[in-house]
Amino acid sequence: HDSTGAGGRPRRRSLTALANEAEVAQRQSDGVVSGIGRTLSLSSATRPPRHSLGGRDAARVPAGADSRATADRLNSEYNASHNVTHTSSGARSSDPFANGQAEQRSALWPTDVDMRISAKRLQTHMLDPVEVQGTLTNKNRNTDSQHFLSRWMADISPTSGASEIRKIRRKGVPMLHPDSTVALVCELAAAPVICFDVLVSPFVVAWDLTIAGPLLIFSWLFTAFWLFDCLMKFNKAVYFDGELITGRAFIAMRYLRGGFVWDFGLVLFDIASNSLASASLESRPLRVLRVVKMARMSKVYMVAAEQTRMWNMNGAMLVIQFAGLLIAFFFMAHISACIWWLLGTYGPADTGRRWVEQVLTEEIDLVGDRNVFNEYATSLHWTIAQMTLGAMDVNARNSLERIWTIFILIIGMVVGTSVMSLMSAAIVRRSIESQATAKKMLDMRQFLRQERIPAELSSQVQRQLAERLNQTANVDEDSVPGLLSLSKSLRMQLRNAIRLPIVAKHELFRMWNTVDGKVVLNLCEKAVSFAFMQVQDDVFLAGEVAQSMFFLAQGTLSYLQNPYNSMVDQEEITVVSTRTWVSEAALWCKWIHVGDMEAVTEAKIFAVHASEMWKLVFATSPIQSITITYATNFHQRVTVAIPPHEDWPSDLSVPNTESLLSTEVELALLKAAKDNGKLKLSPHQEALLVGELDSGKCCLQVSEDEGLKRTVMLVTLRLVNGQGEMGEMEDRILVHVGKVSDGKVEAGCKLPGTKRTRGESPGKALQRLLAQDLPMFTEEEERCELISIERQVERTESSKYGIDTLYVKSVQHARTEVGKMSEVFPLTVNVGEGEEVGEDESGNPEAKEVPEDLRHIFPRPLYAVPEKDSKLNVYAWLTDEELEFLKITENTALLKEWLKAIQKKGGLVNTV
Repeated sequence: HDSTGAGGRPRRRSLTALANEAEVAQRQSDGVVSGIGRTLSLSSATRPPRHSLGGRDAARVPAGADSRATADRLNSEYNASHNVTHTSSGARSSDPFANGQAEQRSALWPTDVDMRISAKRLQTHMLDPVEVQGTLTNKNRNTDSQHFLSRWMADISPTSGASEIRKIRRKGVPMLHPDSTVALVCELAAAPVICFDVLVSPFVVAWDLTIAGPLLIFSWLFTAFWLFDCLMKFNKAVYFDGELITGRAFIAMRYLRGGFVWDFGLVLFDIASNSLASASLESRPLRVLRVVKMARMSKVYMVAAEQTRMWNMNGAMLVIQFAGLLIAFFFMAHISACIWWLLGTYGPADTGRRWVEQVLTEEIDLVGDRNVFNEYATSLHWTIAQMTLGAMDVNARNSLERIWTIFILIIGMVVGTSVMSLMSAAIVRRSIESQATAKKMLDMRQFLRQERIPAELSSQVQRQLAERLNQTANVDEDSVPGLLSLSKSLRMQLRNAIRLPIVAKHELFRMWNTVDGKVVLNLCEKAVSFAFMQVQDDVFLAGEVAQSMFFLAQGTLSYLQNPYNSMVDQEEITVVSTRTWVSEAALWCKWIHVGDMEAVTEAKIFAVHASEMWKLVFATSPIQSITITYATNFHQRVTVAIPPHEDWPSDLSVPNTESLLSTEVELALLKAAKDNGKLKLSPHQEALLVGELDSGKCCLQVSEDEGLKRTVMLVTLRLVNGQGEMGEMEDRILVHVGKVSDGKVEAGCKLPGTKRTRGESPGKALQRLLAQDLPMFTEEEERCELISIERQVERTESSKYGIDTLYVKSVQHARTEVGKMSEVFPLTVNVGEGEEVGEDESGNPEAKEVPEDLRHIFPRPLYAVPEKDSKLNVYAWLTDEELEFLKITENTALLKEWLKAIQKKGGLVNTV
């Protein structure tokens, strides 16, 4: 793209920009995407003015059913004033870069953001609430589909993405999965057992040793191990043509026709030879037969080959091959040394001479007795010398020994050439890779010189290219041709194993699984992809049409917003950590990215593509109503997300989207969880929870562990008094310190607040709070100004219901400059130092007897606001430190007793 952005900076294009443009063109032809010519930046002249507390200017569109009509009217006025016309496809025809000026965002944004799918089409797919409940609670639906995702989530490792590794449960003894940890441990445990047989058996035969003591004990233990291994193979699932077979009859017949006879025969031979050794009846010919157990050496090779194939790593492959050659070389040398001693001791000698005569003669002359260790070391030395073409003072003395010497020389030549070829191949491969890297760098330098790129930019390009060429590239699905050789069903299982753990982290998709688990599998197959990002790769850029929702599975991203294309006053950078959903608005709205997102570290990102997802929604009737309700509610949250009551929507978050399901769906979830035994509530608790759901005071969703999660949304007011009434220089906040109801006094220090109902925005909830509890600060009075919003989230288990509960609090920061609060509040209680309750100069009650521990806070006036039914709310202006002090249990009790004393003396009486 040749155009430049604000400040003369070149407009960057993300790696997926061209693909997005092609998909936009296709969606426009289908009539699904329109209005993509939205403005991209907001100048100071078009930014809405600051709101007064509870106020609303002309650009604000009210929430509710008529919000779209209001937005359409305002859009028409905007289009007429800006000379914007509509084409037949619905896209705006004005040039966003006309006259070389940066495109300006509409003053109506985000109220002019349209839904991705037309309202008419959505309406045709809506279900009646009764049908929705029936869909969720129908006990006759396919239970295998219903719990398919939960089984996958229990069996799949989300980090490795491997196929299911678990015990396959059947009636009776559990079936063992061939890739399970138990099976792997058994296979690896066989290696040291086989090594023991390979080391001990030849040595015992060559030196004619007796099996007794520790050797006999280990021999019995290893015999028991091989018997267990033989029986375990009847209960171990097998792979046949790439498919996992768990049928016991098939597994048994396959093993009986395969290696059972050989394995069980060796076990019987072990039992017989150990029994004879225990009875001291094992003769030399029977002891020679122990070398038959060395046939199990093939198991070590098969286990090593299988594990090397399963855990193949490019960097470690050469090390593994060298280690394998060294181990094989040692075992061959050991066996050859034992055979060499056996030939020198018992082999036929056509010359009448043997090589061991020299060794035995030297031992007897020097030591006076035989030394077995020296004899073995001499044999091993001779073997290694022959294999490595080295020198040794021991030579063959007869024809059989010379034939064995020739054979060992040939083996040494083969081993040596194998090692040299392996090293040469590694050197050549490394040289080819280096040449390819150097060729890419050379081509880049030639290109930069050819295009006369400035030196500073050229250096930056070359440095980044060099760093990326030296990094180990991640492999995606398109780079693995072997996937095409798999069967379609196995390929689908592999794709689902990678994508399901990610998809299950989204609330709506977990809801889909509750309705029909196969829908989630189809979503993974058709609408979810993933990609690896290197450092400084762009995920998307501001101004691009959003086509997908993203999930960061690995790595770190940065999100940049600036005043040229976002609703911010200055440049803001947000670090995006793992397990974060990004740009969800792309699924439900015609959304344009309002910031740049790039990779800070190497990252793995999953994408849910909106167009493919909606095709699946319209093709699957059970999830249509739930999805459409979710989309409609999400879109409504976008259109009303305007300060000061809410933050502007962005690619990272849209305010108040914690719960977007309908009441009917949540009631059905509650009933289904109770019927399935996942939730245990008493009739009283259930009635209270149903009442909260009906009134919209809480919401229910499906949690990641397939249980229920409760969400409670709160709004609190942090009102700061910048003037003060007693000459304080420090700002103080309005705190609710107590309540009087039916003559009973309750104490508790907290900020004024209320619960938000379902679909109620924080602004609406704040207006309701002010109207009910603090009418003197409403919009008409204009005594306060709303400054900012703070979002706080706390997760804990509800003591009331025993359900995991998420408390989402929207703290509305406001400020007042009213100096004399006694003129604002209906009732003021002035705190003095006497012992009686009298009246001050204004005729307000005056309370005495302040507890000693509270005298550093009071005397400060208490202010009371009467309610209906003789209720009275008591407030005070406190600092943050004083608020935390009064929250302590002991101090709250003192405050309660003091308020009771004031109430008894007539200081807190509702006269309304």
